[in-house]
Amino acid sequence: MKKVIIRRTGGPEVLEVVEAPNPTPAPGEVVVRTYAIGVGWADIMMRSGIYPWLPPLPVTLGTEMAGHVESLGTGVKELAVGDAVYVSSRELGFLLGCYADRMCVPAKAVLKLPPHLDVARAAGLGYYALAYTLLFNVGKGSRPPRRALIVGAAGGVGVALVQLARQAGMEVFGTVRSREKAEFARHAGAQQVLDARDPGMTENILKLTGGEGIDLIVDSVVGPDFNKHFDIVAPWAHIVVYNSSGGPPGPDFYDRWRAKSARAPSLHYFSMHVYEQDAEGRRQVVRSALDLLASGAVVPPEPTFFALEQARAAHEALEAGKVLGRLFLKP
Repeated sequence: MKKVIIRRTGGPEVLEVVEAPNPTPAPGEVVVRTYAIGVGWADIMMRSGIYPWLPPLPVTLGTEMAGHVESLGTGVKELAVGDAVYVSSRELGFLLGCYADRMCVPAKAVLKLPPHLDVARAAGLGYYALAYTLLFNVGKGSRPPRRALIVGAAGGVGVALVQLARQAGMEVFGTVRSREKAEFARHAGAQQVLDARDPGMTENILKLTGGEGIDLIVDSVVGPDFNKHFDIVAPWAHIVVYNSSGGPPGPDFYDRWRAKSARAPSLHYFSMHVYEQDAEGRRQVVRSALDLLASGAVVPPEPTFFALEQARAAHEALEAGKVLGRLFLKP
């Protein structure tokens, strides 16, 4: 079998394709033949050495994949050879391992997929589970949001957020940084798409909302521009942060927040790692996201594929901001 490992942290050059023996399932285990592997910013952060939960090196990266059961260990009754399944490293103690053409995992850690669901798109289920949590668990605030602003609306999680917020009846605003990404975000369902580089974006949002502002802001970037969110908050607005790939907010963060105290905006910093001690809660959000995909209420956009051997190029494309929606490796 082939897998991608890192022996040290650094740039994309540390990703190494190696050969390994094909796994054999022990009792209670299954071998899954990989169809598609999700690539995301968590992988970039782990490879770079800035992710707190990176296991000891060397390690095979990858937090989620989908494929088909190839072989069964003794005692496995709930799955059959050929079943389409989803595997998340969160069910494996966050030991990663999905950048491989096969995985041997406990049968109880595998999620069986509906036969009609596209397996490739199901490999990105983790982003929809994250989006579901951000919108409906973390982001519910004190009242249901009418308007949501999604920062980075053309990214993998951004598209999932746009689709789920729109499906829930919210008016969706999205920020992007190119015309191509703007069109992609509109196609995903964002009614109002704004250029994040536009110095007049705040005034534009207030105009579009009749001065009422935004109820829910979901930001994976933060950085110095984050403090502008306080200029567009509606009463009881909720701001949800995750990842924070652009670094901390500007030095006037607290003053800008306090200045809007009459609108009582709340701020929540979220990580899916909160579910590590709540397995049932974690599985519930995954099942909720799966139900939306399986019912056809939400249809993920066409993904971008790289071969497993092109993991370096995939990381380079993601870091360069050249990917629309979700990126997958395919063995």
